[in-house]
Amino acid sequence: MRTITENDFRRAKAADAYWSGRWGCTGEACRILRGFPAESLALEIGPHTLPVVPGSDVMDIRPRAETSGTTFRHDAGVCPWPMSDGRYDVAVALQVWEHLGGAQREAFAELRRMADAAILSVPHRWPADKGDHGLIDESVVRYWSGGQEPNEIHVVARHLRGALWHRAVYYWQFRI
Repeated sequence: MRTITENDFRRAKAADAYWSGRWGCTGEACRILRGFPAESLALEIGPHTLPVVPGSDVMDIRPRAETSGTTFRHDAGVCPWPMSDGRYDVAVALQVWEHLGGAQREAFAELRRMADAAILSVPHRWPADKGDHGLIDESVVRYWSGGQEPNEIHVVARHLRGALWHRAVYYWQFRI
């Protein structure tokens, strides 16, 4: 599967400070995605301004012009989602799941329903005072996934405002 490159990412970062320090988890997701066949169909959930799979379908709460695939304007925290069962080979949600306001478990069930695999990145063990970003660890993600163990977990570091923060990139293969 074709993904963005680190140079694509750097260009996006130069245009939008949101991307600063985020290549670690994005690059890890791209590495996993490159293991999928070229013809695989991807859905990206809330990709901000840079879908990691060019041409992927996108689901976002805001309208998007950055994709050449189908765009679903839909809040991922509202279930069910507007896609058919088994439609996608992989769903990708980087830096999204912690923002679903308590609907993570239901949204994860939607991932399993409409995709064969999923890649999520979430804050990893941030302090409690970080609101929806705080206190997320493997046990929280296990609860969100309904107990389904991931095939892979990769923890990546990010330097931000003089501190070291971590994000975990989770990969699940639901169906072969």
